[in-house]
Amino acid sequence: MVSYRFKKRAREIGAVSILLAVLGGAWFALRLKSAHDAALMATHAAATSAEQSDAKSSTVAVPRSVAEQNHMAIAIAQRPTRERQLDLRGELAIDINKLVHVHALFPGRIVEISPASEVAKPSARYPTGKRPLGFMDRVGKGQPLAVMWSKDFGEKKSELVDAMANLRLDTEALQRIKELTVRGAASETSLREAERQVATGEIAVKKAELTLRSWQVPEEVIQHVKQQVESAGDQKAINLRNDEEWARVEITAPIEGTLVEKNVTIGDIVDNTADLFKIADLSVLTLWLHAYEEDLPALERLPTPIPVAIRIPANPEVGELPAAIESIGDIINPIEHMAVLVGHVENPRGELRAGQFVKARVTLAPEEGVVEIPTRALVEDGTESVVFVQESPDEFRFQMRRVAVARRYADVVYIRSHLTEEEKLTGVQELHEGERVAASETVQLRASLRQQQLTSAEGTPPATGGDAP
Repeated sequence: MVSYRFKKRAREIGAVSILLAVLGGAWFALRLKSAHDAALMATHAAATSAEQSDAKSSTVAVPRSVAEQNHMAIAIAQRPTRERQLDLRGELAIDINKLVHVHALFPGRIVEISPASEVAKPSARYPTGKRPLGFMDRVGKGQPLAVMWSKDFGEKKSELVDAMANLRLDTEALQRIKELTVRGAASETSLREAERQVATGEIAVKKAELTLRSWQVPEEVIQHVKQQVESAGDQKAINLRNDEEWARVEITAPIEGTLVEKNVTIGDIVDNTADLFKIADLSVLTLWLHAYEEDLPALERLPTPIPVAIRIPANPEVGELPAAIESIGDIINPIEHMAVLVGHVENPRGELRAGQFVKARVTLAPEEGVVEIPTRALVEDGTESVVFVQESPDEFRFQMRRVAVARRYADVVYIRSHLTEEEKLTGVQELHEGERVAASETVQLRASLRQQQLTSAEGTPPATGGDAP
């Protein structure tokens, strides 16, 4: 009996102990939470106090009478009102699409260089006043440049003559056999053989013509040979092969332009792979401009072709000329970190020259993420850029704000209105559209704020300014 009561008493004591432990733990947790909340409130209050202290230390008030007496100006930050002008430098070059390489159609020997169109004064060097074509001479389309003798050309013309002569003989033979066949004096086999010979002769003539055409022999030359053969007897057609002009090849200009290269003179032996002349059409020139890689995104946002205005520093009298950028290079110069912009410019009057330096101006769309304020509203001391933002339109109370300058002009500056988190960590702030900033007396405001901060640091209450708002 005693043992049972003792056990019951022990269980009651254990239950009470457990209950007391649970209640004690809950009470301790509540105490910890209260202490944590108190710490958070203290931290928030300290931060708020610090922010208020910083804002108060960067705020300066101007007495209304002083502001009105000095006609203090206020400007409103706004979206950029002007188009951005990007100035580029570059040079002009020959348009490779208008540069023609003149080759000989056949191997041969140069026997004549055509005279230039311009007549020079008679001299010991040029007694007749005519000089051979040379570097930078103007030539017209189809103008003779040189004359050469080519054995291969003569042989190809002879093949055409032979084919035409054989075709004539075979045609006459076929006609006679047909007459004999009608009288029964010739067999059907002979007739078919004669017809085959005529067909073969026609193929040979066509082959000789196509060979000459494939070698780009002018059509008038081919027709001239055919007319000579058709209008002559057999013996005369054969004698044409010994004519002194039979191997003569005239080299002509395929386009109108300027001779920018001449690689032959009389007596040279040339083949059909050599560049005898190079003719450039300079009525259109290639434009090469160089742009820094940080300007490429703005250029790539523009639709191509991008219109530009170019000027020639060496010849200001030409004025501004319209041009266009057609492509942006894919390679950045590793030394200058610039890309090449390729375009063209019309040169109908020949005022421009390949190789000239040019300056170009590209009009870009207004920048995004910036606002425009007058230059006089910005204060810079070499270490930071600040503006004074008016806290209320009714009061001349300004808060100094460090800002990031995107671009500078003579009368306005562009301030960044959107910053990254990394940029904000540097201490700069955004300036948004519609905010009001002091546009005059900014240097005085900066000096007054520094004096106010020094006075506050020394423990002396700053002066209120009498009639400050």
